[in-house]
Amino acid sequence: MINFIICEDDEIMAKKVVSIINNYIKKQENKASIGLIKDSGEGVIDYVKQNTHKKNIYILDINLKNNQNGMHIAKEIRKYDDNGEMIFLTSYTTMVMYIFKYKLRALDFIDKQDNIEQRILENLENIFNKLSNKKSKEPFIMVKCGTRTYVLKFDEIINIQTTSINGKLRASTIDGQIEFYANLKDINKNLDERFYRSHRGCIINKDYIKMINKDIYNLYILMTNGEKSLLSRNYVRELMSTND
Repeated sequence: MINFIICEDDEIMAKKVVSIINNYIKKQENKASIGLIKDSGEGVIDYVKQNTHKKNIYILDINLKNNQNGMHIAKEIRKYDDNGEMIFLTSYTTMVMYIFKYKLRALDFIDKQDNIEQRILENLENIFNKLSNKKSKEPFIMVKCGTRTYVLKFDEIINIQTTSINGKLRASTIDGQIEFYANLKDINKNLDERFYRSHRGCIINKDYIKMINKDIYNLYILMTNGEKSLLSRNYVRELMSTND
């Protein structure tokens, strides 16, 4: 899921940016949406923490209300989302030097007096093309659910667990959950090094681990989507060593 986060305190400019993005994503096959629109940095970091499993695109005003600095917010964002794309908007082009000072790896720095729509669309084209090329090479498994066949790309799978129904598995992905009939052992054979069988009834994608609870009486792995994955005491030590 491609997720847009917009921080802009000028209401007219914010509406313009939202309109540009909505018009663009309507034409895309990729699933994308605007997840957050703010006129300040309040609540942004908490939101980022809960959505690190998504491909985030940040469009940030440099000067926000209450004397907040968009670059300071971006620096905090980078502590939790190292792969998000950042586009800065400003009326003060001299601020561009601070992009390098804060080591923010911004995709673009757009002057509000420039052609905003053209510049944003150029950046979105670059991002979506890059993601499309990556997805075309991403390995996947195919699972059947009734008359439907689903393609599950490895980088979108959070975990796969057994259910209360014999032979039925549940895959949690970045877009939701899918239940299907299969053998967990057979599924595991077709996955790569990103995946780890943390329990006889669970396979996790290590890229989506948020926290490992090692309490011997309450073992579990908290994933980035908030779901708890099963963890066996027999696999704790090995998992910790692979995550060092």
